[in-house]
Amino acid sequence: MENLPKVSICIPTYNSEMYLEETLFSIENQTYSNIEVIISDNCSTDNTIALIKKFAAKNNWTYILNEQNIGAGLNMNKLITSATGEFIAIYHSDDVYDSEIVSKSVSFLTTSPECGFLSTLATVIDSDGNELGMLDLPKSLKSKKRNIYNFEEIFAAILDSFLPFLITPTVMVRKSAYDELGQFKIHEKYKSAGDYEMWLRILKKFPAGIIPESLVKYRKHAQQGSQKEIRENYGLPDGLIVYEEYAIGNKLLEKKYQRVYSYLLMLQVLKLNDKKDFQNSAEMVKLIQRNGNYSYSALATLFNIFNYTSIRFNINYLNGVKRMFLSTKGK
Repeated sequence: MENLPKVSICIPTYNSEMYLEETLFSIENQTYSNIEVIISDNCSTDNTIALIKKFAAKNNWTYILNEQNIGAGLNMNKLITSATGEFIAIYHSDDVYDSEIVSKSVSFLTTSPECGFLSTLATVIDSDGNELGMLDLPKSLKSKKRNIYNFEEIFAAILDSFLPFLITPTVMVRKSAYDELGQFKIHEKYKSAGDYEMWLRILKKFPAGIIPESLVKYRKHAQQGSQKEIRENYGLPDGLIVYEEYAIGNKLLEKKYQRVYSYLLMLQVLKLNDKKDFQNSAEMVKLIQRNGNYSYSALATLFNIFNYTSIRFNINYLNGVKRMFLSTKGK
């Protein structure tokens, strides 16, 4: 064991009892031996703390019970500060981890010392554990026939596909990268997108590896269904602030960002129209006309006929709109 790099598995929790036991079983069953597990709970009011104490006593894991809820970002930073391993992974309390995810991640980072972090692919599951699909590697990265990528390659792939393939529970980071570049930035600017800001910050300094295997079952709760999100969630995603900040100064990335930004504005136009909020939908069209690219400006102008005539558009056509306009590959 003394020859194996130490890995810190950090698990932030809050009212996680529904899935926590399955998560902790999957961590308990890792094939890699030199692991410290640290769990930090944000004042859970359900049975989470009892489950943590049971597994901690059985496996000699460390747990921290916060006196008050400090928020998800500060809780993750608290875990990073407490970690003593050479490599650090922040695992979600409702996901399920392949028994070899730690072993394979360590092997990759050990043989690729230039990488600041490593991620894997993931399979999306629902509340009952049924598989819904895979968060796969974008085509632009697959085509390179290698597993190590630089900042521009990964960021361009994110903007091309708008797929969340760098999800936090698949990522293992060198502690030295956190030591050099800092931890998650916790402020109003990034909100829920602090993890993507962290990965892009590391990528600006170091390349990253991606194991092209699904080694995490990433749980998507029933209340997160795409149609529910489309109909009920309003406002632009937090990640746009991060993407804009990291695209500035690179003409290719700025162009790709502009197209994603325009698509997301158009999404708001559709949502507001679907809500029969025709006035605000029309105002959003004006924003696209001022700041969007040509394709979306033309589409928004045409769509405004629905708003002016108070006709509700069938938002289920959204996927077709996305296929027509979102791709930026080679443009």
